[in-house]
Amino acid sequence: MPRTWTSFGLIFSTIIGGSPFLAAPAWAEDPAKELRVVDRQPLSLCVYYPQKKGRYASSTDMLKFVSVAASNTTDLEPRSLTDAEITECAALTTPVKCFVERIDATQRARRAAAAAGDDDDRSRRDLLLVVAARPSDDGDEELVSAALIDVGTAIDLIDKMSNRAPDEVEAKIIERALLARPEPAKVGTSEDASQFIIRLFERDFRDALEKTKHWQPYGMVDIKTNVGPLSVTVNDTIQAGVTAPAGITRLKGVRLGNNKIGLSGNDDVRPWEQTVEVKSNEITLVTPVFEAAPNSLIPVSNLAVELFGGALFAVGTAFLVHGILADPAGKEVCFSNAGACLTDPLWTRFGYANDADEVDLQRSPNGGGPAIAPLGYSMMGAGLVMGLGTLLFGDDENLPWIQVVAGLALGVTAYTVSEALDNKSNFP
Repeated sequence: MPRTWTSFGLIFSTIIGGSPFLAAPAWAEDPAKELRVVDRQPLSLCVYYPQKKGRYASSTDMLKFVSVAASNTTDLEPRSLTDAEITECAALTTPVKCFVERIDATQRARRAAAAAGDDDDRSRRDLLLVVAARPSDDGDEELVSAALIDVGTAIDLIDKMSNRAPDEVEAKIIERALLARPEPAKVGTSEDASQFIIRLFERDFRDALEKTKHWQPYGMVDIKTNVGPLSVTVNDTIQAGVTAPAGITRLKGVRLGNNKIGLSGNDDVRPWEQTVEVKSNEITLVTPVFEAAPNSLIPVSNLAVELFGGALFAVGTAFLVHGILADPAGKEVCFSNAGACLTDPLWTRFGYANDADEVDLQRSPNGGGPAIAPLGYSMMGAGLVMGLGTLLFGDDENLPWIQVVAGLALGVTAYTVSEALDNKSNFP
C-alpha cells in the first residue's frame, strides 16, 4: 500500500454556525426572526485520488458532503488546498508534513494581508482533514480513508524538529498530531460517499472534535425588544444582521461563553450593548433597556455657545486694552473762581474727548457712554464662562443654558459693580 495512502487523502470542512439539533425550551416564545452568527474556524481540506479522479464522488462532491456534515455539528469552515498543492505534496514521501506547511504558509499570508497579527501568531485551533480514495480489490467499489490532523501540534513538531530528517518529522506528526483515523470504508455510489462523510463527523471524529472544542460549540440568544429594526453585532466584529421591528429575534450559532451583544441603528435611542453568557443547549434571553437619543439640536447649540463665548471674550479683550490705553484730553478741569478742580469719573468712556476736540465745559472729557474697560472685562468673563464652560462641561443630553445664564449673570454683575464704584461726574 503506498505511503501516501496510509498517511492521508482527502480533507473537507465547513460551518454555517449553530446546530439545528439545539431545541428551544418549552418556555421560549416563537421568534419573529432568526439570524445566524457566522463565527467559524478553518478546516483545511485535502482530497486525494491516486487514480486522478474519484469514480463515485468528485473533489467538489466531497467538499459539499463535508460542508453539510460539518455545518450540522461543528464550527468548522472548509478551506481546500489547491490541486497543485495536493499533487505536489502527494508525490513526496512526507505528504502530511507538506500539507501542514502549505496550510501554515497560507494562514500567515492571510493574516499578513489583514494586518491581524505578526508572523508567529498561528491559529492553534486549525484542523486538517485528509481523504484519499483508491479502487478496492474487487474493482467495483472505491476504498475511502480519512484522517483528522491537529495543525497546531504539527506546526510545533515541525519547528522543534527543524534539524531532523523529513521522514522522522512525518512519523512524529502521525504519532502526536493524528486525532482520528477510522477504518477505510467501501464506497459504491455518491450516496455512499455522502454517508461516509456524515459518519466521520457524527461518530468517528466526535471525540476529537469535542476535545478540540469544535463539537457543537454554540448556543442561542433571544433579543426581545419593540425598538426595531436594529443592527446586531456580536463581540464588536461579527455583523449578525438586523432585528425584527418588534418581538423576539433569535441569534443562532453564538459561541459558548461570554459574548458581547450590540444593538444600534435607531436614531431615536442610544446604541446598546451587554455581555451575556451563552450555554450549550440553552437559549439566553436579553431584554434591552434603551436610553433616548439626545436632541440633535444640542450638539449644534453647544458649538454655537462655544463660538459665541470665544467671540465675546475676544471683543472684550480688545475693549479692555483700549480702555486702559485711552488718554482723554483733560481729565481734570479747574475753575479759578471756585478755588478747586472738578474731577471726572474714574473710567474712560465711549465718547471721550481727544486733543483735537474743542474744550466743552458742558461735556465730560471722559465721555458719557459705557465705561470701556469694565465693559471689556465683563464681556471677557461672560465669554469665558459660556465658551469654556460649555467646552468642558457640556454634554449631548442638555442644552447649555446653565453656562449661558451664568455667563450673562457674571458679565452684568461685574459691569454693574464697576459702575457703582465709579466717581460721579461733576459735569451736567
